[in-house]
Amino acid sequence: MNELSKMTSEATKTVKTRFCIISDTHTAELRPSNDKSHAYREPLPSADILLHAGDITMAGYIHEYESMVDMLSKADAELKIVIAGNHDVTLDEPYYEQIGKRKFHRNIGEDLEVVREMWTGAKAKKTGIVYLDEGVRTFTLSNGARFTIYASPYQPEFCNFAFPYRRDEDRFNQEAKNPIPDHPKIDILLTHGPPAGILDQTRHGENVGCEHLLRAVRRCRPRLHCFGHIHEGWGAQRTSWVTDRSVNLPMDRQEVLNNGCAYLNLSKHGEVDLAEGSNVPLAFSEETLFVNASIMDVSYKPVNAPWMVDLDLPMAEQAEALLRNVYLLIGSANSTNANVEPNRATNAMSESDEDSPTPAQPFLAAFDNPWAQQIRSSWEFHGFSDQVEVFLWRWMVTSKRLQDINQRLEYEKMVVLQCNSRQHKLRTEEDQLYANNLGITYSHPEYQRMLARQRQNVNKRWQLEAEARLSQEIGNIVAQELERLRGQIHRMVHARGLGAIKAMIRLRRLISRRRVDRLLEDARSSHSTV
Repeated sequence: MNELSKMTSEATKTVKTRFCIISDTHTAELRPSNDKSHAYREPLPSADILLHAGDITMAGYIHEYESMVDMLSKADAELKIVIAGNHDVTLDEPYYEQIGKRKFHRNIGEDLEVVREMWTGAKAKKTGIVYLDEGVRTFTLSNGARFTIYASPYQPEFCNFAFPYRRDEDRFNQEAKNPIPDHPKIDILLTHGPPAGILDQTRHGENVGCEHLLRAVRRCRPRLHCFGHIHEGWGAQRTSWVTDRSVNLPMDRQEVLNNGCAYLNLSKHGEVDLAEGSNVPLAFSEETLFVNASIMDVSYKPVNAPWMVDLDLPMAEQAEALLRNVYLLIGSANSTNANVEPNRATNAMSESDEDSPTPAQPFLAAFDNPWAQQIRSSWEFHGFSDQVEVFLWRWMVTSKRLQDINQRLEYEKMVVLQCNSRQHKLRTEEDQLYANNLGITYSHPEYQRMLARQRQNVNKRWQLEAEARLSQEIGNIVAQELERLRGQIHRMVHARGLGAIKAMIRLRRLISRRRVDRLLEDARSSHSTV
C-alpha cells in the first residue's frame, strides 16, 4: 500500500475532538475572568463537547437550576451533555415524592414538570444542552465525529440522597435494566459516581467507588470515562487494559491557574510531545482515560479546575467517505503512477452515498469544463472512469443546490433593498415637506395641499374645542342664574304672598332666557369672526 492509501485509511478513521469536563458545580457561579487565583472562572474552556457529570445544584431548587442553565447556555460548545447527581433531588421523581420533598424542601416541594422542562425543553436544546437519563445515545458533530455515550446519574446509596442503589446491586452489567454495552460499542462513559479504586478515595482514605461499575468499564473499554461525586478525587488517570497498569496524570498548579483549566492532549492529530506521558495518543480498545471533574473540594469550595481534553473520536461514515474522496481526488490529480487501489476508491464512492443514481452520459456531457476534463483524464488513468462521473454529478448537484440557495438569498436581499429604498424615498419626501414647511419652497404643490389639510384639521380641532368651551360657559351661566333665582324665591316666601312669587318666577325665567340667548349669539358671532 502506497503513502496515499495509508494516509487515506488512517486519517479518515478518527477526528480530533475537544472536551470540556466539569462535575459537582453545586450551583457555584464562575469567578470573574480576571480572578487568576481560581481556575473555575469565566469563561469555561471552548470545546466541541461539554460534559457535566452531575450534582448540578445543592438541593435541586428551581432557582439553582436556572442559574446553572444560564451558565451552560453561555458556554462555547456545540454539544453540552448533562446528567444529574445525588444532590439534584428534583430530577429523581420517585425518590423526591417518597423522601426528597420531606427531607430537603420541608414538604413544600418544587414543580417537577418545570424542572424537567428547564433541561429538556426547546430553550435548553436551542443552546445545545442535552439532558440524559440512564441509557445509550449517539451523536454526530459538525466536525464529522460520531460517538456513542452511556450515561447514568446513579451511584451507591449515600446518606439517603437521590439516584441511589444498594452496593450489592449490579446496575451496569448484563443482569441490569440498562446495562453498559460491550466493547467497542461505547466511546464515552458519563456517570456521576466513580468506579472502584479509580479517583474515588475520600479524605479518610476509603475507596468508595462501585465494583460493578469497574467490572462494566473493563468489559466496555471506552475512550473516556467522566465522573465526579467524590470531591477529593479530582484528577485524571490513564489505564491500560493490556498491561492492567494505571498512571495518574499530574498537573502543574500554576499552569492550570493561568490557563483556567487542566489540559490533556491525547489525540494523534496535530503536534504531540511524546516526551510527556500525558501527551501520548490514547490507544482505543487498549486504554481508557478516567477523569474526576469535581469542581468543589470536600468543603464545597470551587477550587478545582475544569478539564480540557483532546481525544480522537470515530468519524461518521458519510464524513469518512467524503474525506476519502477528497484524498483520492488530490492524490490522483498529483500522482504520476497508478498505484492507487481501484477497489478502495470504488468502495469509498459507493459508501459515501448508496442512493445516488448513476447519471446519464448526455447529462454529464453538458457538465464539461477544463476542471472536469482534468479530473476525468486523471481518474481514467487510474481506472476510475465510472467513479469520476458519479463524483462530478454529485458535485454539480451540490453546486446547483448552492446556486438555488444563493438565488433565494439574492432575491430576499433585493426585496429588503427595495423596501429600504421605498422607506428612504418616503423619508426623503417627508424631509422635503418639512423643509417646505419652513418656507424653503412655498410654491411646492404638495406643500400647498399639506397646508390646506393642516388648516382644515386645525380649524376642525379648534371648532370642537371652542364648542366645548362654549357649552361649559353656558352651563356655568345657567347654573349661576338658577342659584340666584332659588335664593330670591326663598327670601320672597317669607316677605310676600304666593302670587308675587309666581310673578317673580315668570319674570326671572324670561330674563334668564333672554340673557342666555344673548350670550349664545355673542359667542357664535365671535367664533365666526375668528
